[in-house]
Amino acid sequence: MKTEKIASELNAEIMVKTNDENINAGYTSDMLSEVIANAGDSMAWITLQMHMNVVAVAQLKKIPLIVLTGKAQPAPEVLQAAAEKGLNVMRSGFDSFQTSGRLYKLLVSSEPEK
Repeated sequence: MKTEKIASELNAEIMVKTNDENINAGYTSDMLSEVIANAGDSMAWITLQMHMNVVAVAQLKKIPLIVLTGKAQPAPEVLQAAAEKGLNVMRSGFDSFQTSGRLYKLLVSSEPEK
């Protein structure tokens, strides 16, 4: 599913849009080491953290979409770094639990029948 469709379905504010990536799964965690160990490429990463290390981990793991939850505003330099690295960033209109559930439902419903 494309990032713009995900943004629409999650009532999300697009903070950085570099391209309309195809997302095939999601991963929810606020622990960077866990994301490094378990997340894969073409995933949306749902987290309430947004600092330079999040950008670095997303780039390392080839995660094209960071979905923020919570109310914190990322610093402009963090958003600029995400843009320079080709990462999309959006802020969900829901908390992490609701965002994860909604994204799961969206991605499962968009899978082709086998």
